[in-house]
Amino acid sequence: MTDLILAIVHHVLVFGLVVTLAIEKALVRPAMTAADARKVAGVDAGYGITAGLVVVIGVCRVMFGAKGRTTTCTTRSSGPRWRASPWSGCCRSRRPCASSPGARA
Repeated sequence: MTDLILAIVHHVLVFGLVVTLAIEKALVRPAMTAADARKVAGVDAGYGITAGLVVVIGVCRVMFGAKGRTTTCTTRSSGPRWRASPWSGCCRSRRPCASSPGARA
């Protein structure tokens, strides 16, 4: 249940980052007054806080998530698990493919 809550909070915060960027894009314009600059500064501070929370919640997901810290930190990735290449079956079996250069017929 903890992993679910952390995942939901993490995703909501990431969507919050997108929203704050959209708000900043709407507020910033060439002829800005001091009041407009203060609004943008406030939104920018909100962006910074949200970004910090995304990192904190991400670390909490690693430490307290369903898989746990030991699994997340010790698993080695060897690239994508699914490969779109037509030779992927040959690569996994370590044998040359018939259509690859240098393969024996």
